[in-house]
Amino acid sequence: MLVSTAIGFFDAFFDYVTNNQNVEYTVYKNDCFVVKFKNENEWRLTCWCPKGRLWEDNGKIPDEYPLQETKTNDYKERTKLNIKDAEATLIVIVSIFNSDNNETGLTIEEANNLNKLLKIINLDEEANNISEEVFKWIKEKNIKHLNMAGPRASTCEGIYDKTFIFMNSLLKKLEDYQD
Repeated sequence: MLVSTAIGFFDAFFDYVTNNQNVEYTVYKNDCFVVKFKNENEWRLTCWCPKGRLWEDNGKIPDEYPLQETKTNDYKERTKLNIKDAEATLIVIVSIFNSDNNETGLTIEEANNLNKLLKIINLDEEANNISEEVFKWIKEKNIKHLNMAGPRASTCEGIYDKTFIFMNSLLKKLEDYQD
């Protein structure tokens, strides 16, 4: 499976694979991160980022994140390319989230405009239940390239930690899955 994702998701992937003996990972051409489990299940992470590896107020996205740069420093361009490249989009939110006037709202609108599969999950629910629901959705829809998105941690308190927990649970399901 190919996954287009954002920094919070990358952090969860990096943590999971670097602390897990059952996982091999490789970075290809600085724009693709491949995670291969001992059961032969594989995820490839791809992601667009604004030109110059622009990262909110934090300056530059660290080079260890394998990202493709867009032609401009416009976050909307990055969002649209991530959606366009994927077969489906998964959006994570929390209860206090408001999608008006932000990139997550744009993600929902763009996914609908492009007739892409779209699933929105609330991370205030129990991570294992949510990850099971998402895992089933991925398998049932035979999704091979998934875009993952959600509000920025700087604008949505608690989203980073909840995303991290959710991603660890989802990766564990992928690791344990047998075709």
